[in-house]
Amino acid sequence: ACQGGGTYDSPPSNKTLPLIHYLLDNGADPQKGSWRDCGALCTALEFSRPLEILDKMIDKGATVDDFVFSEAVRSRRIDAVELFFEKATLHCSTKKMLHEARKTKDREIKSLVKAGVAKRTDQPKWWQIWK
Repeated sequence: ACQGGGTYDSPPSNKTLPLIHYLLDNGADPQKGSWRDCGALCTALEFSRPLEILDKMIDKGATVDDFVFSEAVRSRRIDAVELFFEKATLHCSTKKMLHEARKTKDREIKSLVKAGVAKRTDQPKWWQIWK
């Protein structure tokens, strides 16, 4: 549904957005289903789905791994990168996130990722809470 008939030669149709909402609202697992085995969240990024879809997928349990994060950075989805740092479960190495941002040579992406990584690493670890 996230691909929605789109190919790299033609963009997906927004006609499938209600279907995506329906599937997610009725128990579809956002970790399942994929385009090239990268998962639904990555497919939504690759086919330029709106932020509301990505947000709903995260609310329904989608996690962000290195591949998904890299796709958001490569496609210059600043909105998605911000969303990932704000509310997603990140299964990404900070080294990989910073590396992907540097590869883009995009100042906005680089500063966003640097700030997100800094915020993420500044949070106390569970063992530091009890001090």
